[in-house]
Amino acid sequence: MEYFGIEVFDAKIYTAFLLEEDVPLSSQALFLDCDQGALHYPLREFDFWLGVGWYGDKWNLSDPRNQFMVEITGGKKNECRKYIKYYVPPDLKALKATMQKAVDLLQEILKMSDEYIHALPSVEMLILFFQEKFPQHNITPDTVLFDDLGIGRREARELMKEMQWYFNYQVSDEELRMAFPVTGKGMSQKNKWLLKGVTIRRLQEVMIRDNWFDLSDV
Repeated sequence: MEYFGIEVFDAKIYTAFLLEEDVPLSSQALFLDCDQGALHYPLREFDFWLGVGWYGDKWNLSDPRNQFMVEITGGKKNECRKYIKYYVPPDLKALKATMQKAVDLLQEILKMSDEYIHALPSVEMLILFFQEKFPQHNITPDTVLFDDLGIGRREARELMKEMQWYFNYQVSDEELRMAFPVTGKGMSQKNKWLLKGVTIRRLQEVMIRDNWFDLSDV
């Protein structure tokens, strides 16, 4: 089955997509509402949704704040986790390419075991999260957290708390204290935190294993 000219495999159409890829966006402004369209991917005990939204002024397409958003959400039944979110300029070719990227990622997710799906985010999802927070850096799987980003313990803890909310991932206060200890009397300023020197790739492994206390064999 095709959706906006993209093969979407076993998806079910939840909301029709009204934009035509071969018609100028300026001629389709009436269709530019917040919810552009959505696909539903049921899998075993999971439900995944690929949604497209429009955020901006449909009567002024040259406004630099205009953008599409392509998002994968879902998880276990009645759960709504954010798996990935792409921001796209108001360009139909760019939108189609991003939707294809999201469909390809969903196809990879659908091949995973239940345990791995539940342990997501993937490396790509983490890269997008950090890239949005640190646009001045080129974030890669080998970006060292939090050294390459130039942030300290307090900022790192706040960032991890935001990740906890963003990805609906549970990290206990004890784990955060262990990963980012507060320097106190008698503690060397050079004392390394647990996650200092850890790349995004290794951070994802930590999250999947749900073990924040031993990075020795990651």
